[in-house]
Amino acid sequence: MSSQTKPAFITETEGWEQARNHPVLIWMEEYTHDFDARKVFSSPYTDWHTVDYEMRHYNGTVYPKGEGSFEGLKEMYAPFVKTCHYPRWVVIWETDNGW
Repeated sequence: MSSQTKPAFITETEGWEQARNHPVLIWMEEYTHDFDARKVFSSPYTDWHTVDYEMRHYNGTVYPKGEGSFEGLKEMYAPFVKTCHYPRWVVIWETDNGW
């Protein structure tokens, strides 16, 4: 029996420069910078997420899709007054709906 395979982008990186080789990470860099500056928190969730966005907390909690998941995301990161996110290791794979 053969395995089904799809293309994947896998890289180790020290920051955004190398990560930008994949188009989805160009979007992710902007989102991350705005997230760290809390600009994402003050904009409508639909500026960054689709209405079917679903947040799954590391503790197993699954938030309602859309705005409920966005609120869960903000709640999870609220304790971190100062954050800085940058990629170190990236894996992106194709799905039937995109990446």
